[in-house]
Amino acid sequence: MKRSWISFKAASLVLALSVLFGCGGGEMAHIRIDGISLKVEVADTPAERERGLMGRMTLAPYDGMLFVFPRAYRAAFWMKDTPLPLSVAFIDEAGVIREIHHLVPFSTVPVQASVPVRYALEVEEGFFDMHGIRAGDVVHLPERLRQ
Repeated sequence: MKRSWISFKAASLVLALSVLFGCGGGEMAHIRIDGISLKVEVADTPAERERGLMGRMTLAPYDGMLFVFPRAYRAAFWMKDTPLPLSVAFIDEAGVIREIHHLVPFSTVPVQASVPVRYALEVEEGFFDMHGIRAGDVVHLPERLRQ
């Protein structure tokens, strides 16, 4: 009995940590920008968008998180509980990057899109610069994410 209780507690801890840190369970997709392929975790529910990359300590070089909003609006992001330096690209309904901003770890100051956007892509800070990705570039999304 004692052994099964310890196993239950360990399994509960793993589940709680995976929910808290966003590991596992999220839909994954592949996107392209100017021939660069990225694997992104899709955040398309209110809970997934709210959690974002909070608590993440690392992000693989060609990984990111794609935030999908139900309609275009002037999205805003902050870095509360996010230790990883990130950059965010605000993307319109046609998949065009409208602007890119750098986000400061743990900052609670919102960074808001200057125009309505339907998507936002967070990657490690410096990714866009390293690959020459700029405002005006087109993000090629899977059809299921453009609905």
